[in-house]
Amino acid sequence: FMQCDASNTSNETPGTIYSVQIDDLCNDVPLYFSFWGLSMIKADADSTYADANLKLVIEDTDGNVLKSKNIVMLNGKEKWGLYGMPYQMPEGKTSAVFKILNNSTVNYGNDFAIDDIEVRICKPSIDVTSQENNSCIGSNLSLVADFINDGTYTEPVVYEWYYSQNSQIQSDDWTLVGKEKNLVIPNLTEDNNGFYRVFVGNTGTQNIINNCAPASDLIEINVKKCTPPVCNADTINIATCLTIDSLINILDNDSISNRDNATVSLINAPAYTKVVGNMLAYSLVDLETTADTILYSVTLGDFSDTA
Repeated sequence: FMQCDASNTSNETPGTIYSVQIDDLCNDVPLYFSFWGLSMIKADADSTYADANLKLVIEDTDGNVLKSKNIVMLNGKEKWGLYGMPYQMPEGKTSAVFKILNNSTVNYGNDFAIDDIEVRICKPSIDVTSQENNSCIGSNLSLVADFINDGTYTEPVVYEWYYSQNSQIQSDDWTLVGKEKNLVIPNLTEDNNGFYRVFVGNTGTQNIINNCAPASDLIEINVKKCTPPVCNADTINIATCLTIDSLINILDNDSISNRDNATVSLINAPAYTKVVGNMLAYSLVDLETTADTILYSVTLGDFSDTA
């Protein structure tokens, strides 16, 4: 936080504590200019010390005051408080200067601390949920947007989904990938890994990826290879080539370990079936005699142990 001794012994015009110009604002979206602050004068201090006295000011780029508000932070509270004012840009203006001014010329007091200065865009939130419990290669994924219009936007609202490989909000790498309320990604591949977010705008708008439009939080998608679940009396035929290491990993998977009456057949490799107790066993010696890739199937017969 920033601590200020804003006493002005010269009785001149109070100075500027904070000033920033923000561009590309929208005139149809409410803003809130705020900060957290407190007086640094404690309760047991001399009563002649003045309370902290500040002013919030919003100006256009020509220095004309668009809105202002006096802020007094009382001495002795010794607790942070939120201070601010709402604002909406006038028609035709897209830039404004936001200032916090010292509003006192006293000799004693007016000592304060401020933190978390914000110009917040007030807009409805968008929640996104997934209709799938996993993101396995080959599966379909549906991202569902939940947006409640509070009257700020003209119905029917427009949805735009964007994708990027990195999580930088201000990056130029975001690509438009959908224009429906829900985003459906069929037959997932590792190329779908990355970050997704959805924006909402008024009827007839497009390319609404900007600071003024409501946007969801980032949704990260990590597509992974998944071993199919194995159930009693199921037969799994994987029509793909696997390296020997991949096969070993699958055979080690809990979904087909601890099974009785398990049969593993390897195409173009010495066939074997070996069950030791409840554990499916295999011989690395046998596997070493095979080619680099193999096709395989796993068949499970009746068994009682499903651990």
